[in-house]
Amino acid sequence: MLDDPKLFDRITIEELEKTVAGEEKARRAIFLSLCSIWVEGAPIHTLVNSESSAGKSYICSRIRDLFPTERYSWRTRISPTTLTYWHNSKFEPEWTWDGKFFYLEDVSENVMNSDVFKVMCSEGSVATVVYKQRAIDVIINGKPAMLLTTASSLPNNEILNRFNVVSLDESEEQTNRVKVRHAKNAVFSEKTDHDGVRAMLGLLNRVNVCIPYAEKILGYFPSEVRARRDYPRFLSLVRSSAALHQVQRKKEETGFVVAEAQDYEIAREAIQYITTSIPIGLTRRQAMAFQIAKDFYDLRKLESVDKKDEELEGTTFSFSAREIWAHKPIVNEQSWLKLLDTLAQRGHLEVQLADSERKGGRPKSVYSPLDTHTLKLPTFEDL
Repeated sequence: MLDDPKLFDRITIEELEKTVAGEEKARRAIFLSLCSIWVEGAPIHTLVNSESSAGKSYICSRIRDLFPTERYSWRTRISPTTLTYWHNSKFEPEWTWDGKFFYLEDVSENVMNSDVFKVMCSEGSVATVVYKQRAIDVIINGKPAMLLTTASSLPNNEILNRFNVVSLDESEEQTNRVKVRHAKNAVFSEKTDHDGVRAMLGLLNRVNVCIPYAEKILGYFPSEVRARRDYPRFLSLVRSSAALHQVQRKKEETGFVVAEAQDYEIAREAIQYITTSIPIGLTRRQAMAFQIAKDFYDLRKLESVDKKDEELEGTTFSFSAREIWAHKPIVNEQSWLKLLDTLAQRGHLEVQLADSERKGGRPKSVYSPLDTHTLKLPTFEDL
């Protein structure tokens, strides 16, 4: 199996098709991200964000089942305090998160946005706590890849900077695929195991990966601050593919696995899906808010078409949180303000102080949509 050039397709299409109906692009992106556990260095973190009952936990659990049990930890609920003490190196000196992933279902905001979780996603976990009036260091070795699911929790910007956000297919066509699968299982249900794939993945080692064509990709990423995270994320996906195909890849004298064209194409497919299913770096709810903001801005411009120039003098099409809340009260005004500020911080909206408010009184922020960069990578042949 490890020698098969179609190894990635065999797992993500043929094997997962036994248990998952549709969602081919999503399951390929999620599985590829989890393959980062075999790459020395920074693992890939993934947040699966879709409507309740869209099948997030089911799909992620089926992908999890492909991996050897010693390669992951799975929880449906956990507290920030538990994360601080979990696998303390003082009591488990041999334990390390390196080469493992942590799968947390339906993560709550207080856990996802906690300081200890943020640090665990970045540098690993080192905490100093007070016990019986003494400061004690709690060190947890290694850093896991993260797989989270959520329908309603809102990650803050620091968490979004660390995660790829994957959205599921919520179309009627996908709903019908799921219904057909349930109908077939009701007529004849066959127990499915992934023993062969699980045993095969258990033979992989953690490796270092070099990407000979890395510099050729640079120009396709925006010259904005966010490229500092988007470009490395894409390289990490390339490394994940190379690590999965390590038996088939050439190795340098240093032992580094050399990424090939296939690894680029697999990563390209994944990053294109991640960045086009919803605007890059946004959750499903934030993406919906951004679309409403764009439509509202365009509506205000459209309503001004028949007005005379003197009537338009000093007019701005920007809007406040109160105005868009009155237009679309999908959440309360304070939540709209929070969404708009997040979109502004992530480069999707421009925020200014309203001219009429600068002369006195409390300043009011107004927003207008910005043209956002859509990531389009060439084929490897064109590259």
